[in-house]
Amino acid sequence: MFLCAVAHPRWDDVRDEWFDGKIGIWPFIERVAAKRSSRNRPAGTMETKPLSVTKETYINALVGHVIPAVEAKWPQSCRHQSIVMQHDNAPPHKVEAFQPANSPDMNVLDLGFFNAIQSLQYTKESRSIDELITNTVDAFNELSRETLDDTFVTLQTVMHECLLASGGNQ
Repeated sequence: MFLCAVAHPRWDDVRDEWFDGKIGIWPFIERVAAKRSSRNRPAGTMETKPLSVTKETYINALVGHVIPAVEAKWPQSCRHQSIVMQHDNAPPHKVEAFQPANSPDMNVLDLGFFNAIQSLQYTKESRSIDELITNTVDAFNELSRETLDDTFVTLQTVMHECLLASGGNQ
């Protein structure tokens, strides 16, 4: 599983360049020593294993990865504005404040950005978990600002349709 942070791409007047909107992508993994030998590796060899995402691991990822990346990458011309983080309402990600409906249609990542990452990642062969992680991070970095911007435009269209339906799903 990955934690991914994006924002709507925008022009940064201070840096005189485009902010591409890609904050970062981080895997939930841990490196552990193999308990037993196998034909592929001896006992004690370090292996990459998925990490269960709990409230604690999620908060550690936010504090250790997302917030520092936002501080480093956020456009200088927008520093005076508040930043709101939208979580996907998975149980470890819940906060006390109101979140939009738990629907892939209301989450820019699920709406199309993850599909774009996955289509690029599938073009590269992965023979191990480490290669899969590397290929996924590379695919995230290769995606264009325009792809993310198009996904945000789609999200705006979906939100408009929800408003027209008075919040319903007809």
